[in-house]
Amino acid sequence: MDADNLRKIEFLQLANKANQLQDLYYKKHGGPGPWKKLVRLYIWKLKYLHYMAAMLGISKRDVPITTFWGKRIFLPLSDRETTPLYFTGTLAREEQPLTKFLIKEFKKNDVFYDIGANFGFYTMLAEEFITDGEIHSFEPNPKTFFYLQRACAASKNNIFLNYCALTHQKDNVPFFIPGGDTRSGGSTTSQEVAEKYFTEINKTMVKSLALDDYVHSHRSPTILKLDIEGGECNFLKGAAQTLKKKQPVIVMEIWTGAKGIDYSLKAAQKLYEAGYKPYSINFDGELEKLEKIEPQYNTAHLEAINFVFKKA
Repeated sequence: MDADNLRKIEFLQLANKANQLQDLYYKKHGGPGPWKKLVRLYIWKLKYLHYMAAMLGISKRDVPITTFWGKRIFLPLSDRETTPLYFTGTLAREEQPLTKFLIKEFKKNDVFYDIGANFGFYTMLAEEFITDGEIHSFEPNPKTFFYLQRACAASKNNIFLNYCALTHQKDNVPFFIPGGDTRSGGSTTSQEVAEKYFTEINKTMVKSLALDDYVHSHRSPTILKLDIEGGECNFLKGAAQTLKKKQPVIVMEIWTGAKGIDYSLKAAQKLYEAGYKPYSINFDGELEKLEKIEPQYNTAHLEAINFVFKKA
């Protein structure tokens, strides 16, 4: 077995250990109540105290976080997107199938587009495997982009960080951030989504590009991850020629329930019309072919599920 495959096996083993930590934190000792909190304090000690201080607004400082493969970064605990990373070194449990799929899928010469990169977890994971290709990351949330830049400051020169949204046009567009800024992953270019689902809205203007324009001066993706909170249909409008000519593998987050029917499944339909076929990802990161993605209900309270789309 060559060194690349051995490295993938090592990463999958580390990912599984992180999953076990998640089970300990969320399944066995998760939930409200003083007893549960005391148990978590006993297990995680100062780490849990720092977390509680951030949740109560007592501490606003950034804390060191180590990914399951050992990369050290600094992130704000006040943003709840960082909680799983802080305690377990990986993203929330619903992201684990995708994490393992990408570990298996990434090749040395891939060109990976991380669209909706957030703090850069998948960008940093891709860096471990894509050594002869390129990584292009896109994040329009100004605060989150600051942390993405900092996390990648010492990275190789094959990572391109873009402070912008990918939509169907080259312009400045409104960008909507949930009030309180405690869930950076929910930010969106969709005013309709913001008005429907945010209790308080912070609005800013951000640069917007279409993928078809971006690839005129950059290498086209071989694989892209799309997590842009209701902006998928506009992205696909601006990516039509690239998808037709280059046929990259696409990973797209699909919302569950009625929200998914209103937004995500419309984007999935556009991919079907472009000749793409959908696949679910099991917990081991393996693909299972589907005829069509049906509305997802009763999914253990998951708000979203990642699916893979490949050209037939």
